[in-house]
Amino acid sequence: MTEDQPRDAFVSVHSGAFQVYDKPLEDSMSSLIAGILGRPEIYCFAGDWRGVQYLLPDRKSSNAADAVVEMFDASSMRCEALTTFGKLMTAIPTGQIAKAVGVTEFDRWRADHDVPALSPGTCVPPERYAFLGGNGQLSNHPISAQVHVGLAAKLRWKMQQLGLKPGDQLPTDFFQV
Repeated sequence: MTEDQPRDAFVSVHSGAFQVYDKPLEDSMSSLIAGILGRPEIYCFAGDWRGVQYLLPDRKSSNAADAVVEMFDASSMRCEALTTFGKLMTAIPTGQIAKAVGVTEFDRWRADHDVPALSPGTCVPPERYAFLGGNGQLSNHPISAQVHVGLAAKLRWKMQQLGLKPGDQLPTDFFQV
């Protein structure tokens, strides 16, 4: 963030294609993802329109330009190194971050669904998570990023409890409470 923007301000890039979270959203997303990944110090500072979350090893890392940013995709439950914090933050004011998260597809989705912008902390997840055999078809409605990540974790946990792996046939009662 620059000197004229408080560190805890919410920043939306290109109508919500990329969102830098404010402190309350950072705290709740960090806590949720820390529990999923078993990494208590993880710091989630941003998310994109697809529900991908952007992480640092800890909050202190946000002061280090060379800190490695990881992206966590709840729909596949994959977490992988992406770039450095300095490079990612430089891509925000230039608009390059919007290109990196697929702004053309985002604009098409917004036009098709008459959504002018995503509200803070929302995303457009796939209709069916990749680990459940989803094909990448996007939902017709935005949802809370917290709900998206939490639901994905719960479904993945249920699969593990049943001894299922991604790609396995799901029991007919899988989605029943």
